[in-house]
Amino acid sequence: MESTIALKAPRFDPSVEKVIVVEWKKKEGEIVKKDEALVEMLGEKTTFTHVSPCDGVLKKIIVFEGEVSVGSIIGEVECYE
Repeated sequence: MESTIALKAPRFDPSVEKVIVVEWKKKEGEIVKKDEALVEMLGEKTTFTHVSPCDGVLKKIIVFEGEVSVGSIIGEVECYE
């Protein structure tokens, strides 16, 4: 059975409302492993690497790069169960 999980822009700091998507480490359609680096993001003072929540496929990249609001969906991973 498969399920799709939305990847959301995380909150690095309680006072920050925007983060920057810097670089995707994987391409749409690529197989990913749980905890594998997917995308590098930048907060006001912090760099963060969003990792895969499961084994599966990077189904869709919604925000390829640039500034986004915290909590915005930036991509989707299709998980294998």
